[in-house]
Amino acid sequence: MNAKANHVVCTWYHEFVKDCSRISAIQREKEKLYDGYKRYRGLLREEEETRDRLIKSFGILGKYSPGFSEGTAKLLWRIPLNSSEVRRELRIWEILELFLSVKDDKVTVNEFQGFLSYVEIDASAQAIDSAIKSHPELFAVTVGNSGKTIQLKSLNRSVN
Repeated sequence: MNAKANHVVCTWYHEFVKDCSRISAIQREKEKLYDGYKRYRGLLREEEETRDRLIKSFGILGKYSPGFSEGTAKLLWRIPLNSSEVRRELRIWEILELFLSVKDDKVTVNEFQGFLSYVEIDASAQAIDSAIKSHPELFAVTVGNSGKTIQLKSLNRSVN
């Protein structure tokens, strides 16, 4: 009986050691998968933000837009037929936000209005001022020697 009991204890001991190793391996694999999942979620968010910016840029640039390749168009889910369809849905503040993120600098209302005119979008100075005032979380306004300038708050860390 002792030999059988000893055999069971030895077998159980080896199973116990094997299970300890397996539980460590499972934990390591779970950590890798979790890191992959976090990366996947980050890529999904980045893809959505890029898709949104791409479609808005297509609308803003209008005839100056290079358009989409067939492969890119398939990735966009919603393919705008033309830029004017996208333009109708855009707000001045969205256009200004994208403009400033590309320009990466301060701009006056007149400069922005000049850009809008160039890409054939009509907007009055009052509409632009209203867009700026209605989104104080996005835009920083400074008044200096060159007049009133606007920039994205995210580009000017010293603005509260």
